[in-house]
Amino acid sequence: MENDIYISIATQILVMKRSRQHLEKVMTLDSVCEKIKPYFSLDLYDCYENEKVVSFVLKNGILEKYLCDYLFEISHYLFYGKGMRNDIKRLMGQSDEDITSMIMNGFLDYIHFDDIYTVQSFYMLSDLDIYFEGINFFNEGNMILREYDELFGFIHHLMRKCSDNPLKDTTYLHIH
Repeated sequence: MENDIYISIATQILVMKRSRQHLEKVMTLDSVCEKIKPYFSLDLYDCYENEKVVSFVLKNGILEKYLCDYLFEISHYLFYGKGMRNDIKRLMGQSDEDITSMIMNGFLDYIHFDDIYTVQSFYMLSDLDIYFEGINFFNEGNMILREYDELFGFIHHLMRKCSDNPLKDTTYLHIH
């Protein structure tokens, strides 16, 4: 089976309180937070909940303060890093709102918007239905993988250790 692999910054995380795997069980806010805390720094997110979902939205000012530096760090390890750095220059000095608008409206060549959908990877919280919205900065096509849980878990934790930038704790991997 061929898939594309993506690495993105989660600007919004939605967790269904009632998973498709466990329809009889309704998760509490505290239990959802405990399950995702090893993968995301919840200090970077505002939390909201209703009867169906728990939502984590990246706090205002986080992108403006950290995005360009974080992407600049990463760009040096990517084949298309020079082009990505040109996109970063366009984002520098912009507000969160303007950054989001530029990315969502496709004004950049190497940095794109990820719509909300269920993550297919089980490396992260296989018992939860999680939907992400975010900023995609890496995708590679036509990947053939049979077992990727361990590899994705390893890459995810490695990325969190390789930087001091707080946005490292908002990064997730998925295939589509």
